[in-house]
Amino acid sequence: VEKLARYFMRTFKDNQLGKKGVNIKESLGSDLQTLTENNSFRFPSTFTFIFRAFASVDGVAKELDPEFDIGKEAQPFVEKFIDTQKGYGSDADKKFSIFRKAT
Repeated sequence: VEKLARYFMRTFKDNQLGKKGVNIKESLGSDLQTLTENNSFRFPSTFTFIFRAFASVDGVAKELDPEFDIGKEAQPFVEKFIDTQKGYGSDADKKFSIFRKAT
């Protein structure tokens, strides 16, 4: 699980920096498969359904447009969701909060 979280954090960071990410199947696929086959770890059913849905959307979209990047497309929605969860009323509130944490 930790490796999966590190992968997603690294991918998000690389996208922010404009770097090309590594394929998840190449970097984590075999590890996740081993975990689930050994019954060491079970994904919650909702996670499995959501992951399948994203994988399907990503696959279809890449067939239509090889340059499609689901992370880039989802980023504005994820940022808005996070901002809502953190209670930022405006962009200024968000920047002030970040500045306050940095100092």
